[in-house]
Amino acid sequence: MLPSPTLLQQLMKIDLLFKFPFRFLYLVIWGYALFSMVFYLFIPLEVRQWSYLISIRIAAFIIPFTVGYLHLKQLFSDRNYLLIMGLFPFALLPFLYTETSWLNQWNPVFYDSMVATWDQYLFGFQPSVMFSEVLSQAWFNELMCLSYIFYYILSFGLPVLAWRLKPEYFAKTVYFQILGFLIYYLVFLFFPVAGPQFYFPYPENTLASAGIFNAVLQAIHHFGEGPTGAFPSSHVGIALVNLMLIFQISKRFFGWILIPTLMLMASTVYIKAHYAVDVVAGLLSGILIYWLVNLFIKNIIQSDLWLLKLER
Repeated sequence: MLPSPTLLQQLMKIDLLFKFPFRFLYLVIWGYALFSMVFYLFIPLEVRQWSYLISIRIAAFIIPFTVGYLHLKQLFSDRNYLLIMGLFPFALLPFLYTETSWLNQWNPVFYDSMVATWDQYLFGFQPSVMFSEVLSQAWFNELMCLSYIFYYILSFGLPVLAWRLKPEYFAKTVYFQILGFLIYYLVFLFFPVAGPQFYFPYPENTLASAGIFNAVLQAIHHFGEGPTGAFPSSHVGIALVNLMLIFQISKRFFGWILIPTLMLMASTVYIKAHYAVDVVAGLLSGILIYWLVNLFIKNIIQSDLWLLKLER
């Protein structure tokens, strides 16, 4: 007995629901979300936040299928469906990053003393302490804070830029950034380094107040920063990956953001978020991540019929 036409239509809709755009990327995100839950079993009870953990993972699973269902109901065009599915992982990143500062406490040993020793050996002093002491002018303080904030504009604005200028680079931009961030988060879990702002004593770990950009940066750090993610610098690594992507998307925009991006890299040390060797490690890891992702990104995109629509 053959299935009824209505049943066939329902089965086809379910099949389409599971063949959503960026499905390989979402499988990686879900895999990371499940894997990182294991660390909660080994961290101190007082820092466990199960409601936070579960709610983020429910959102990561449910929202893509909800958006897909709404698309099947023709509430989104194909193009808007692609855009939403590509941008949603960026909304998860701040939460996944924040929780690394709890998850990394499975390891009672942080490696700041070792990394700070590398700085001392290479430079003969602590760049993350001396930089802001030597150049303590309020205008330079503000410039460095603005440069650091530029990181968020660059990272979250790049996919939109690609979508507007060269849609065929949108999927590539999303894959490079999200996979790059997740790789860094894994490193932070296994090699916890808090950073100068948490490791050095007062006042060496403090950046003097200067103005509005300093205040904005302090607010960002208050709500989203913790003792995690110093080595290697994901700010530097992702910024370098972004530079390489922007060069392919628009030579004009590359010329505009090259200097601000270099200032961004310097600001990570100035504001005491990173040791100087973190920047070096960030540059090297950024090159490695670009190479690794680039190895298989083409095959992934070619196998996703949704993303091929952007190539046309």
